[in-house]
Amino acid sequence: ALIGGLLAKGYAASQLRVMEIAPEVRQRLIHQFGVVATASLTEALAGAEVVLLAVKPQQLAGVAKQLAPHIGPRLVISIAAGIRAGDLSRWLGGHPRVVRAMPNTPALIRSGVTGLYALPGVSAEERGRAEAILGAAGSCLWVSSEELLDAVTGQLEETELTTLDSLSKIGDADLATAISELLQKQQTLQATLQV
Repeated sequence: ALIGGLLAKGYAASQLRVMEIAPEVRQRLIHQFGVVATASLTEALAGAEVVLLAVKPQQLAGVAKQLAPHIGPRLVISIAAGIRAGDLSRWLGGHPRVVRAMPNTPALIRSGVTGLYALPGVSAEERGRAEAILGAAGSCLWVSSEELLDAVTGQLEETELTTLDSLSKIGDADLATAISELLQKQQTLQATLQV
């Protein structure tokens, strides 16, 4: 979904490099999107300024440790559920440029909300890059505390008001307002898709 969204936003297929170990998936990505897809870490990193890690959480530590010697100054974005930014940074040898992203399910149809949290070593320019990339899946919302990511991306049905009330009480009223507005947009789209 993210590759399709990036292409729809105007990124050229030649700008996107994908490391995929499964040959059949690699071929599908090449055929479907025209991106560079390889099994080689060095080939995937060639010329890259940003590395997006979209692997299963149980695989992330191993992938990060393989990546660590090659990461250089690149921005690293992870969409692995439940893996904290500090843990990923540690696995990358103390790499300071890490953004943790938590997209919700409607992101699969580019109508989701992605919560973003950045370690202090991520510059404003890098935050902009992360948002531009992940905005291909829908709206993005930065949080000041990693613990708030679940509030942004959780299944906010009947517990939505309780969550928003809790956020307001801890001093993030602006975040609560933003979540509420994004949820209204998301609910409208979901209702439209069900018709």
